[in-house]
Amino acid sequence: MAKIKMTHPDEMMTVSVSLDFRSEINPDVEDPPPLDTVGVRFTFSAANAIPYLEEVLAAIRGRRLFGFMAQAAAINAVRAGEWIPEKTENSGAKKAPDDEVKDR
Repeated sequence: MAKIKMTHPDEMMTVSVSLDFRSEINPDVEDPPPLDTVGVRFTFSAANAIPYLEEVLAAIRGRRLFGFMAQAAAINAVRAGEWIPEKTENSGAKKAPDDEVKDR
């Protein structure tokens, strides 16, 4: 007779964390910044959720939850290959023409 491994019910649980920024653009402002990142959702096994939940709690306590959400969205985009490093020739650092270079 095969021995059956006993499983704890918590091993069958998942934990989902959803962070949503609920806001809209103020129609009275002429040129507001765009609302690019408005939410993220993650699902973990119960055992793997602990470190992430601790990070979320620290962000809430530190009043930096929006920044945490934006960083999580950026990390996911990089990991998924949706965002890649910018090529050197396209970077914002551009050499000034020789006539604009001044000695100090």
